[in-house]
Amino acid sequence: TACSSPDLATNRLPHFNDLTAATPAIQAAARAVVLLRTAGASATGSFISPSGLLLTNNHVLGVPVCPIEGCALQIVRLHQRGSPPAPAETVFAVPVAVDEGLDMTVAQLYSPETDGSRKTLERPDYLR
Repeated sequence: TACSSPDLATNRLPHFNDLTAATPAIQAAARAVVLLRTAGASATGSFISPSGLLLTNNHVLGVPVCPIEGCALQIVRLHQRGSPPAPAETVFAVPVAVDEGLDMTVAQLYSPETDGSRKTLERPDYLR
């Protein structure tokens, strides 16, 4: 109603300068968002499952190497205003669904293990 009301002084959209001021649903969604860093770009992505599926823009992962072979990237969790910064984690991304026209990719993220294997990245916070 704020956009269609002639009296804009009485209708205000929420403004969040601090994540702790947001509703619980928005706080939960914000925890699903991560900062991504690749060799040539940085952007955001959102976890969409507890098993480490991540939605991001296709161009962020690079073309054509990552969609074919997978790629290493860094993620920073809790990268929101009002939250303490978390350390960067190096993970491996393997795209499982790509739409070049919409510039979207769903990638499975894996955490590297000390023995060289990969383990599905568990993520308790994801968009529901």
